[in-house]
Amino acid sequence: MADRKEASTTPVVPTVAGLAGAGMMAVGFGAGYGARAWNNSEAKRELLEKFPEQPTLEAEALARRGAFRAFAAGTALAGLMGVGAVFVARSYGITSMQQFGAPRQGSNPGRADFARDQRPHATALLSIWAALLLTRSSLALDRR
Repeated sequence: MADRKEASTTPVVPTVAGLAGAGMMAVGFGAGYGARAWNNSEAKRELLEKFPEQPTLEAEALARRGAFRAFAAGTALAGLMGVGAVFVARSYGITSMQQFGAPRQGSNPGRADFARDQRPHATALLSIWAALLLTRSSLALDRR
């Protein structure tokens, strides 16, 4: 009974699935915001003035097919990167998010000290990142 694994409160697979869902929502938001910005842009109006005739059905089908292939390839690559990250974590014996952040005293005793010493720096970087994100969002809203 000593070699029984302890139950994880945060399994890796649901966590990765949740992060993948958040990533898909972010991509969807970016695509929607970009499409809305393009439809209201001066560049679109200028393009329509230069090329007033409508494209042929063949050209539209070719463009649609190319766009779908590019999107599918990018999505597949991102998914493979996530699966690869899970495999690498599993190869290191990490099966939960708690284990990901927990130092392993047996393999590297100085790691706990390093994590404790670097925590303020990581917090500062995170707050700077959040401030930059808020600034960028407010600038994007001011453009409207």
